[in-house]
Amino acid sequence: MQFRRRRPQTPTQAMRTTVSFSREDLAVLAQMMQAGQVLLKLEDRPPVIARLKAAMTRVKVPVPHGL
Repeated sequence: MQFRRRRPQTPTQAMRTTVSFSREDLAVLAQMMQAGQVLLKLEDRPPVIARLKAAMTRVKVPVPHGL
């Protein structure tokens, strides 16, 4: 018996997912990320910060200062 793969998946396709958050969840997550940035002293902001801020803007959640 032989098996064939339909199409090889690239690593970006296999590692991508979607998560839904409520407005309250986004606010708490932003505060936690802000505290983590201060604690870790990150100089370069990871791309997830921009996506989080965009999501907060879309649902009209205030973005914490310094995030």
